[in-house]
Amino acid sequence: MFGNGLFGALTGLTLWVCCPTGGQAGTAEPSPHGLSIASISAMVGVDVNLDDTGGYGLYASLPDIRSALAWLGITQLRSGLPANADSNFQSYQQAAWIESLSQSGDSFALVFPHRDQGIAFETQQLDRLFAGVGGEFDGPPMRPGALRIIEGLNEIDNLSPSPGLAAATTWQRQLFCLTRQADFCPAGSVDPHVAGALVASFTSNGPVAATATPGAGFPADLANDHPYVMPSNNYQRSVLDTITDADTSVYGFNPLQGSTIAGISTESGAYVEPTDASRNDLGYLNGFDDGTRAIKVLDSLLDHVLLGQISYVYQLFDNYETPDNPVVDSDNRYGLFIATGTTDAQGQPGYIPTAAATAIHNLLGFTALPGVMASPGGNNCLPYTLAGLPDGAQSLLVQVNDSGTYAIVLWWDNPLDWNKDAHVPVPVSARPVTIDLADDAFGWVFDAIGGGGPIAGFGGTSEISLALGDDPLVVVVNTSNPGRACP
Repeated sequence: MFGNGLFGALTGLTLWVCCPTGGQAGTAEPSPHGLSIASISAMVGVDVNLDDTGGYGLYASLPDIRSALAWLGITQLRSGLPANADSNFQSYQQAAWIESLSQSGDSFALVFPHRDQGIAFETQQLDRLFAGVGGEFDGPPMRPGALRIIEGLNEIDNLSPSPGLAAATTWQRQLFCLTRQADFCPAGSVDPHVAGALVASFTSNGPVAATATPGAGFPADLANDHPYVMPSNNYQRSVLDTITDADTSVYGFNPLQGSTIAGISTESGAYVEPTDASRNDLGYLNGFDDGTRAIKVLDSLLDHVLLGQISYVYQLFDNYETPDNPVVDSDNRYGLFIATGTTDAQGQPGYIPTAAATAIHNLLGFTALPGVMASPGGNNCLPYTLAGLPDGAQSLLVQVNDSGTYAIVLWWDNPLDWNKDAHVPVPVSARPVTIDLADDAFGWVFDAIGGGGPIAGFGGTSEISLALGDDPLVVVVNTSNPGRACP
């Protein structure tokens, strides 16, 4: 069983490895405990750079942001704490967007970046968010409880000048003291707006702290990494390797072996390479094509859920690309939606989903398909075994409702599906995999990348035969025994 740290304790999640590692195709008996859909949704988020709101910025249109998030099915957002909301139009609008999205039910992780101005400045910005910015953007203030996570400095090695570990840790302690009273906190330091919120550490490229715990070393609940997926030089580095290696090298713990501190990835994902490499004058050729990137993003999200870690895909929107506007910087090629370069009647940019956006939509939205009736679910179980799993394949059980409907998600985290030198995908031969259930069942198989209707169906059988390739599969299982209690 994976160690889930504080987040697992807070949510009651118990996550299990499904598959053998480092071996041949094998048989596994995963935990029969299914995660609820709400539990999975709480671990899947997206970065929204709401500081890019002014004028015709990527995030200038609040309706477009709402539409994109609703289509994805994502309610967990990460942005920065606005500054000077009363004197700077862009920060003013950024604060208003955060307030409005929170009132719609979205929850936030906010980076607290203003170390130079001091902790009193940050609490002043919090007061403004929770009071409402007023003026042109007058509306309800930030919803109480919507600020789920506060985060330390972002990528300190990339700041100019870098504050260094000591200064970043001092700032981290001050942020931690906003959420609760610890031994190292001055009296009266807790801010009621963030009391009880989780604290994510600052991010760094180098070692930070080994198995640190709040109040006894490193002041954070969540060890924060940015495990972006890039092609491996030797084609042997899986997405799961990327996540666990980052935790080990930066924080000194391996989430596969359990830890006293939980992990979080406040940035994750992969980028799409330029289709014309000659236009990439910045040398950013460590991405994938659109289809392979979608697989990597979905593998990353699923691996994070398997580890019990919250992750945020970077980022929601991208700029548009034309011969006169070549988007070659990788930072502008991570978006789940691409600006079309056209505007609507209000002069705001339009957006189209990438393959990665479609994949997330398919994964989080399969419960809306005909015949799949979702409900909060009870404490029931689905015993099953898996045979024929290729090395690197994983599974996750989801309890769709309390009437005997489950979903078994299968994915093959295969690092050999992309040729880094030729910049082309490598075809992956599907492997036969069998799911054996304790009871007869009927249901459907969905391709999370391709989307649309089911690619296969089954009925009156306890054995489900599949072909598992590069695309993650969602197997919806309807049993006649909804009341099987969990052990």
